[in-house]
Amino acid sequence: MKKNKKISFVIVFLLLDVLLCASLYFIMDATNINLLKKEINNISKLDMSIDRFNRKNKTSFQYKVVENTIKDFLDDYSKKMDSVYKLVSDKEFTKILSYDNYVEDGPTFEKSTKYIIDSKIKFNNIINDMESDLEKKNIKKLIRNETDDKYYISLYEELVFSEELTNQYENNRELLKEVRSNYNEVYDTSLEVLNFLITYKDSWALEDGEIKFINNDLYNYYNSLIDKIK
Repeated sequence: MKKNKKISFVIVFLLLDVLLCASLYFIMDATNINLLKKEINNISKLDMSIDRFNRKNKTSFQYKVVENTIKDFLDDYSKKMDSVYKLVSDKEFTKILSYDNYVEDGPTFEKSTKYIIDSKIKFNNIINDMESDLEKKNIKKLIRNETDDKYYISLYEELVFSEELTNQYENNRELLKEVRSNYNEVYDTSLEVLNFLITYKDSWALEDGEIKFINNDLYNYYNSLIDKIK
């Protein structure tokens, strides 16, 4: 009889232990879900074109994988946008049509021409990458590189395609189109100015801190190109 009581006691103890472990698991699971949703909701209020997302993790276990995948995606995009801003605000680019650069690199403008061509290629490559990053199929791929668990894949897609973030993706698509159009025009027109100055290198001179042409037609055409950039 005593032996049966011992066995019963052990069974009850094991059942309680299992129930306790299960309760802890569900509590931790629920806590991680809440933390994850709260964190993604918070970062969705940031601007993915200017803000950074390399923030401290709030979750653990597989939820951390979902959290990191979303944050890495947004942060990588933000870093690429920063690269674009740095490229188009580079001092060498902004002074390419300046008097000082005319003195330094004119009248053949070999260095300046190469710089514009190389910079434009780099600029468009980054924009292409960013447009590709915003494609739904590519956003979906990111989590599949980290896990094949359908539950976490589904949770990732629910959060990464929230209304707030989806709106940001659409806004950034439009922003990229505008940035591409505007700066390609700047690159192309700057190159057109330099080619014009190279073609008519015997028809202009640098005097008193400004460029002067031998006739008004050339001067007016030069100014029309500069006005396009402005």
